[in-house]
Amino acid sequence: MGRPAAHPNGHAPARLCMGMAVLLYDLPLSHYCVAAKKMLAHKGVAFATERAPYHDRQDLLAVSGQDYVPYLLWEDEGVVWGDIPAFLEGKVAQPTLYPDGQRHVAEMLAQWAHGIVEEAGWKCVAFDALKTFDDARERWVFEEIQTRTRGPLEVLNLQKQAHLQSLVKTLAPAEARLGETPYLLGADVSRADFALYGALHIFPFTGNKFPDALTNVRAWWDRVDKL
Repeated sequence: MGRPAAHPNGHAPARLCMGMAVLLYDLPLSHYCVAAKKMLAHKGVAFATERAPYHDRQDLLAVSGQDYVPYLLWEDEGVVWGDIPAFLEGKVAQPTLYPDGQRHVAEMLAQWAHGIVEEAGWKCVAFDALKTFDDARERWVFEEIQTRTRGPLEVLNLQKQAHLQSLVKTLAPAEARLGETPYLLGADVSRADFALYGALHIFPFTGNKFPDALTNVRAWWDRVDKL
């Protein structure tokens, strides 16, 4: 993976200079970032975060050569999102992200959470996410990106009840499963839980409640949140 590039001023990222060996380039709204932070915490890894705002990724570009978050710096190694779970599993074997040898099941569920649930959830709350930005430029860039991807946010908000009903249908298998077991794969938390947690994190983050029909999902989310 190689040594991360220096900043334009020739120095390493500031927080690494201060002795923090693990740094995550982060965006609080990103479901991938939320999942990465949960995995790091699960492994007991102490880490710092560096915010990579929507409208300014120059520091991240200088360090990594790309502008996607999350991006992990582990001492002298840089790790892109797709490699973070396997990298952490190799660095800290226990507690595992894949209990009972269910790696492939966890990976499939993680892809479902990040690819399907996240999109269904964003349609419900993208309009409300606007209020989470303090910087007007970043808010504008966020709205532009969301509008190009999902259409006008005002229209999404008008259709919110329909999108919430669609989310409930999407999560119906998880709702049933979590009525049987504490976590998606059984008694122990896994990468699948962290992925789904990340995909649904935008609800509380934007001040929204989970639909009433998702009783088991809501209780599960609270369990994962407290880990």
